[in-house]
Amino acid sequence: MKIICKDQTIIDMDIPEHLNHIGVMLSGGMDSTLLLFLILEKLSSLEKNISLTVFNVPKNDSKTHSRKIVNFIENKYNRSINLIHLGDITLTHNKVINVPVGYILDNR
Repeated sequence: MKIICKDQTIIDMDIPEHLNHIGVMLSGGMDSTLLLFLILEKLSSLEKNISLTVFNVPKNDSKTHSRKIVNFIENKYNRSINLIHLGDITLTHNKVINVPVGYILDNR
């Protein structure tokens, strides 16, 4: 998938052929929602069935927003997405990312 930015920068987004599962951290904000959308656009063009897990640390309203986003995307792409809420809401943003990474490594 090629994305052409306003300044004509080209972002080429490919998913390695050996992958069969992708994990995305979804805060419920615009940037992570856009990343999830772009990944699903790419996946919809592939013939391979790649599973998708969305992780969310339920801070503030992110649990509600992430559920709404996942519901919308599941309907749009007619696919099931595993949404996992996990993590310690008292952690700072730079430490929160270790929680889903640990989850993935522990559940291979």
